[in-house]
Amino acid sequence: MVKKLLYIGIALILCGCEVIKEEDRYIPVSAANGGRSHVLIEYTGFNCVNCPDAAQTALKLQQIYGEQLIVVAMHPPTNHFTQTKNAKYDYTCPEADSCYLFMGGTASTPFPTGNIDIRRTIDGYFLPHEEWAARLTQAMRDTTEVFLSIEAETDSLTRRVAVETQTFSANALSCRLALWLVEDSVPGVQKMPDGTANMNYIHRHMFRSASDNSPWGKTVDIGPSLATQRTEITVPDKCELSRCAVVALLLDGTDYHVLQAKQIELSE
Repeated sequence: MVKKLLYIGIALILCGCEVIKEEDRYIPVSAANGGRSHVLIEYTGFNCVNCPDAAQTALKLQQIYGEQLIVVAMHPPTNHFTQTKNAKYDYTCPEADSCYLFMGGTASTPFPTGNIDIRRTIDGYFLPHEEWAARLTQAMRDTTEVFLSIEAETDSLTRRVAVETQTFSANALSCRLALWLVEDSVPGVQKMPDGTANMNYIHRHMFRSASDNSPWGKTVDIGPSLATQRTEITVPDKCELSRCAVVALLLDGTDYHVLQAKQIELSE
C-alpha cells in the first residue's frame, strides 16, 4: 500500500502592470505564493497530423508553470480524428466525450484544440493551441479562496485507489467534485506533421476514466469548515499503475468551470 499527500494552501495571485514583451508574458507563480492550479484540456487524436505540435505546446507550458498547470489529454470518440476499427489504437473513453460534447464538439471539429478551466469565451469553449499561452497568462491572474487537497492510497493487487479530498471555502458554495484518472507516457501510434505514422509515439497525460462515470463528479457543499470526502476508483487493466495519476477538480455547480484542481501520482 502506498500513501502520498499533496497539501497546498489557499491561492492569492497578484499581478503588476508592467508592460512586457509578448514572448515574456508567462507568469509562473511558485506554490509559496499561492496554491491555485489550472487545467488545460487538450483535445487530440492519433489521426491528427498537427496534434503533436499542440502536445509540445502543452508540455512547454507545463514546464513553465509546474504544479500550477495540470494538463489532461482527451480523445473524444465523437471526433473523426480519434475513430478507429483497431482496438489497439483506440485511446478514447466515454467521459472524455461527455466533456467534449458539453463544449459543443462535433465529428468535424478541427483538431488540435483545447480549453482552459472549462471556461467559455465569447467565441465558445475551444481554443487553438496558439492561444493557450495567452489565455493562461490571463487565468494566472485569477484569485481563489477555495482550498483543495488530495491524498491517495493504492492497492496494487486489486488496482483500487482510495482517494481522500479535503475542501473548504471562505464562502458557502455548492460545487461538483470530480476525480479524473490520467495515464502519462503511453506508447502508441500517432500521425506526424509530415504524414508518416510514428508507431512509438509517447502520448502524455492521457485521460482514462472518471469517478461516477462522469467528468462532472458529484455534488458537494463546501464552506468555512474543513470537509472530507472519500471515494474509491479502480484503475483499468489497460493502464499501468506506475504511470497513473488522479486529478481532483472542484467545479462550479452551475457551468462546471474549474474553481480549483490538484493532482497526485500513483505508485504500485
